[in-house]
Amino acid sequence: MLLKSKLRKKLPPVILSTILCVSIYSCSSSTETSNNEIQQNTNITTNKNDEVKQQVEEDTNLTLDQRNAIKSTQSYSNNMAMSKEAIYNQLVSFEGFSEDDARYAVENVNIDWNENALISGQRYSDNMAMSKKRIYGQLTSTFDRFTSEEAQYAVDNIKVDWNKNALISAKNYANSLNMSTTAIYNQLTSTFDGFTPEEAQYAIDNLE
Repeated sequence: MLLKSKLRKKLPPVILSTILCVSIYSCSSSTETSNNEIQQNTNITTNKNDEVKQQVEEDTNLTLDQRNAIKSTQSYSNNMAMSKEAIYNQLVSFEGFSEDDARYAVENVNIDWNENALISGQRYSDNMAMSKKRIYGQLTSTFDRFTSEEAQYAVDNIKVDWNKNALISAKNYANSLNMSTTAIYNQLTSTFDGFTPEEAQYAIDNLE
């Protein structure tokens, strides 16, 4: 208990929230997915990858690097719902494709980038109980690299109760760091967590 108290006094809001990620993962009930749903999503992804591979192999006008860059792009999209620029960066920085071949790949695949942003945003909500503002910031960060329009589409279409996300976060702050209700409210409405005053107050009012 004493260790948590000292930790809370020394660490800024950003670090506090990062520490809580593990407990938030285990707390959110919306992360439960049936085995049938997982298998169904896996089958869909496999079928999409197979279709792309077949189409690419049949196009004799493409170079080997172009074909492989396209297949990698589709795979990153299907499996990880990455943004266009995140995939481009991955292809160039980590897979050794030239800038031209990487750009050709991301510009010539049939991918709904809005949908990828939505999938990523939904995962942040389900797994980490993030606020609308924080998800938008994460999607447009240098890590996820979605455009502002794609990120806005995502947060506008996520299936979520933002009050519930605030409450999940509040419970983790209370249980993991023994924070007071005043400190929890301030953390939830901080620029890092980004919950609205109304959402934060709902969380405080419903803490047990």
